[in-house]
Formats: sequence, C-alpha cells, structure tokens
Amino acid sequence: MKNLAYQIGISFLMVIAGAETAFANCSTDVQLLNDKLYKENYSYEAAVEYWRGTSESCKSTGVYYQKLGALYNLNKQRSKAVQTYHEGLALDDDAKPDLMVGIANVYFQAAAAGEAYEENVKQAASEFAKVVRAYPEDAYVLMQYANFLYFIERYDLAFNYAVKSNNIREDYYSLRLIAIIFGEHKNDSENAITTAYRALGMRNNFNTDLELEVVLAHAYMDKGDAEFAAKILQSLKDRRPSIVTEKKFIDALERLRPLYQSSKN
Repeated sequence: MKNLAYQIGISFLMVIAGAETAFANCSTDVQLLNDKLYKENYSYEAAVEYWRGTSESCKSTGVYYQKLGALYNLNKQRSKAVQTYHEGLALDDDAKPDLMVGIANVYFQAAAAGEAYEENVKQAASEFAKVVRAYPEDAYVLMQYANFLYFIERYDLAFNYAVKSNNIREDYYSLRLIAIIFGEHKNDSENAITTAYRALGMRNNFNTDLELEVVLAHAYMDKGDAEFAAKILQSLKDRRPSIVTEKKFIDALERLRPLYQSSKN
C-alpha cells in the first residue's frame, strides 16, 4: 500500500469534482459545497449536514447523491455511501457514471485506509469492471480506474487508461498521473517534465502538488540540472513549509544534496 497517501489525496479531489456532466440543476449548490470544503475547511461530517440541506431542485438529481455519497465515503461511513449511490442510480440522468464509480470508490477508499485490504481491492476491481464496461469512453470513469490501477501497482495499465482518458478530455488529473508514471516507472525524464508542466498549468484550487513537483525535481536531476531541481524543491517548501516532514520530499532532498554540491565544484 505504498501509494496510499497519493491515492487518498487524488481520490478526494476527484470524487468532489465529479465528471462535470450533470451539474445543470446543481452548479451553484456544488460551488457552495466546494467553498465550504476548500475555503472554510469544513469537516466531512459538517459538509454532509450542509449538503443534506441543499436546494430541492438539486436533490432531484443524481449529482446530489453523488456528492452526498462521496462525503459519506470520505467520512468513512461506507455503508451509507453505498446506499446513497444506489438511491442516485434510481434516477435517470447523466450522473450515473459518477454514481457507479462512487460505489467502486467506497471499496477503493476502504482498501486505501487499510480496511480489509484484499477483500476491498477485489470488490473495487469488480465494481470498476462494471462501470468501465458500461462507459468505455467516459474520461472521468477511465481516470478513476487509472488511479485505482496505480494504487494496486498495475503501472502500465494505469498509464494506458490515463492516456486514454486524457485523449478524450485533457485535464489536470490525467496529466499528473501520466507525468508521475513517466518519471517514477518509465524512467522518461523528458516526457515527465513536459507532461508535468502541462498538468501544473491546469491546476486550479491546489497550491502545491507534492508527488508531481517532486517527480519534476527528480526528472531535472536525471538530466543533470541539480540547480533547477533545487529551485523546484525550494519553491515547494516556501509554499508549504510543513512539506519538509514528508518522505517524498526528504528523499528528493537527500538525492539532491550530493548532486548539487558536485555541480558547484
């Protein structure tokens, strides 16, 4: 489960974002919910109560159930999350891919949290297989599946699904995963750098991205540019001082030190 921190972080972002296809009756409500989470730092429990009081027009859509299920899941109320997603599936609207992915993510997040790991990975794989078969050209579905595959260390398959998702709709999530796999598992520093910068140019609400920016620093070290790698890590530290305790940052810094000293000699 070495990718646990990465996956919990990106799953949080994606399940709250959703596929953006069924927001017509909920766009304002969703924005207010995101403000509560991102700007006011609502707890998941508080966000559940807030979202349950949203507008009646939004409550008649699958989007309402997708968001509520995601919040239950993030609050580790797994059975409530599954029940909520199934309630949403009874509605005939464009949120069905999100809702099916949501069910898969309940088991995925449980596994990531160390809850009955093998059983939940198996169940998540089964649920993802259903939704990928049902929606083989849905970028959001494919990207969520790619994240799951990355988590269980199926890197080549994760890469293929992330690329397919990105070819359908280029976005931050697919590009960041592609860049990470280029850097960490394909030893392709050139493509890691190019793709990472494309991803970083598309991020909106995120001040830092530890995994992606560390991959970028390593890629520059691979190219022999220790000074620029140092600038990336310094910028990351300046924007998020607490990052100095993160293992990925510490490992990158330890690799950088002798390379940086050598470049100065």
